[in-house]
Amino acid sequence: MNSASPDQYQRVERTFAFIDLSGFTSFIDTEGDRAALELLHGFKSVVRQIAAKKGVRIAKWLGDGAMLVGTEPERTIEVVIEIEEVIDMSESPLKLRAGIAKGPVLLVEGEDHIGEAVNLASRLCDVAEPHQVLAPAPMVSSTLFVNRSRSGACCPRPATRSAEERSMSTPFEEAVAGVLDELGSGEVVTYGEVAAEAGFPGAHRAVGRFLRDHSGHPWWRVVTSNGRLVPGLEAEQARRLGDEGVAVRDGRVRPA
Repeated sequence: MNSASPDQYQRVERTFAFIDLSGFTSFIDTEGDRAALELLHGFKSVVRQIAAKKGVRIAKWLGDGAMLVGTEPERTIEVVIEIEEVIDMSESPLKLRAGIAKGPVLLVEGEDHIGEAVNLASRLCDVAEPHQVLAPAPMVSSTLFVNRSRSGACCPRPATRSAEERSMSTPFEEAVAGVLDELGSGEVVTYGEVAAEAGFPGAHRAVGRFLRDHSGHPWWRVVTSNGRLVPGLEAEQARRLGDEGVAVRDGRVRPA
């Protein structure tokens, strides 16, 4: 058996996050394989989008979860928080749980990591409750966690958001607002198309919640995948769309 040479090992400082969808196995049992696979596909899509945007590497997929590796603690924490926010806003039936830790580790052959920080992050994820992010106290007391994390100012603690945090625009909200504000007169899109264009495919329900909670955007130009108008606002939406030359019949937008 050939042993690895010393130059294949390198001591580095890294931040690790283990995330997974709590209750996934039970979800398969109750909802079936198809629903579970669709949920998992949406989860992986969200993780890929956010991790790539923040420069955090997906080291490996772990069934219904993933191991993330970052060189900057703040970026790794931001990724976990944003993934949690998007999953919440999409009204996923399963909640995220996560464990985060940082420290010196051995980088083996350029891709594998060996060290206590890896083991600690994994253990924290295993004991986390649904909708909970756990990390060592020094990390949780950092400015980023205090100001942006739903994990509170000490660890462990259930996820909560203050009124001040809710008033802050998230990257998801900024991206959706940008897509909506670029829509022109007579242009109609679906909630799913807005989510995909914003970089969050599968988050169509979250787009609807955004429009419900934020004014100043052309909400009337967004419909469901089958053209249905907003329940309770059909008359107003039809009037606005009609003024822009869009045909509406029986509460739905019809092809031109």
